[in-house]
Amino acid sequence: MKRLLVLLLVLSLPIISFAQCWKTIDAGTMHTIALKTDGTLWAWGYNNGGQLGDGTVTTRTVPTPIGTATNWQFISAGYSHSVAIKTDGTLWAWGNNSNAQLGDATTTGRTAPIQIGTTNNWQSVSAGSGYTLAIKTDGSMWGWGYNGDGELGVGDFVDRAGQTQIGAGKSWRSVSAGITHSMAIATDGTLWAWGENRFGEVGNGKVVPVLNPTQISTATDWQFICAGSSYSMAIKTDGTLWTWGINGDDQLGDGTFTDRHTPAQVGTGHDWQSVKGYKQTMAVKKDGTLWVCGDNQHGEYGNGSVLYWADSLVQVGTSATWQLSAAGYEYSIALQSDGSIWTSGINDKGQLGDNTTTERHNLAKISCDPLDIPIIDAAQTTVAIYPNPSTGTFQLLHAPALQSLQLYDLQGRLLKQWDQPAAQTVFDIAELAPALYLLRMNATDNSHLFTKLNYVR
Repeated sequence: MKRLLVLLLVLSLPIISFAQCWKTIDAGTMHTIALKTDGTLWAWGYNNGGQLGDGTVTTRTVPTPIGTATNWQFISAGYSHSVAIKTDGTLWAWGNNSNAQLGDATTTGRTAPIQIGTTNNWQSVSAGSGYTLAIKTDGSMWGWGYNGDGELGVGDFVDRAGQTQIGAGKSWRSVSAGITHSMAIATDGTLWAWGENRFGEVGNGKVVPVLNPTQISTATDWQFICAGSSYSMAIKTDGTLWTWGINGDDQLGDGTFTDRHTPAQVGTGHDWQSVKGYKQTMAVKKDGTLWVCGDNQHGEYGNGSVLYWADSLVQVGTSATWQLSAAGYEYSIALQSDGSIWTSGINDKGQLGDNTTTERHNLAKISCDPLDIPIIDAAQTTVAIYPNPSTGTFQLLHAPALQSLQLYDLQGRLLKQWDQPAAQTVFDIAELAPALYLLRMNATDNSHLFTKLNYVR
């Protein structure tokens, strides 16, 4: 007689410590990518073009590991593609490639990371809307992809399928690709911008496109930049915050709805550390506090409000442990010093990573541990896993109606997912190595069951 192991779910909750927390984050238009301190790459949200990089075009509502590499170092999420650099200096890209934005000299989309070229001297990279900009360790800057608004800075409006040098003769330190305009800081601390300029987002005092990198102001103390949706943000070495461009939602943080065609200081403070923006602006001060302004119709501020603000930057909560932020289309992300991610805003594509598609108006925590989830009150509930130990396949008996079933290893990495499994489904895990695994059963009522599966041969 075959052995049937019935597990009481509350009693089977594994006590496991996950030491690896989130290190850095970036938001695309409707997808999010993040790195953990162990160098692993994770992604969630919309995946219609393969921008998550998990080998599928399936949208994910929880952080999903991308491959098994542990040497990722630098990440950037664009409109529908993603790019990253490994610690060995190699450049990788995935997602939509209709404008050759991946840089592999094709227009073939990729659902998993592919190496771009063979060089290993890439320093930083930024994914925009259909194009990519990157800097090598020798200070040279390169771009490829869509150029219909001059965002590549190569003197024309012609797309580039291969890597093309930008601003030759200058040594570049950092770059930011926006929706239709771009910004960069040279190693001498000067600020440069180019691309679409209808709202003054380039910052040269005009409202016509700029096709080559153009110096903005004469200052030589620029330190941090971000190109948003038709507006720009920057911080100087003295900690002052500057914004310019479109201001219809008060994303410039100056308390008005007036566009600015040249950089204008926001307030009088000298204590800003970083700033990111899409249509909403999120900035972190050196004291660890988080501040926001701009678009808030879906709760992007994370403070419970869904109202626009015609005011200067407003503080979110009272926490003073924020490290950095990221802004997507109508949603926001922020990282705290304990390695936890917090998200708010629109969530129709799972971009908040909380295993729902429910809009959030208050910042919600995404733990270091992707399995850190509430357990259903299962005092009267039993689930049968048959057989357990498994020899390559298993079934669930007496399980509730499931939205999905996920299989994790003990490091919290998602290895397999079955969406909307039917009753009596036979789940195949024969390609995995024999080990103890964790099963997360996501019920259709958004409750969660959580237990163990032992795979042996």
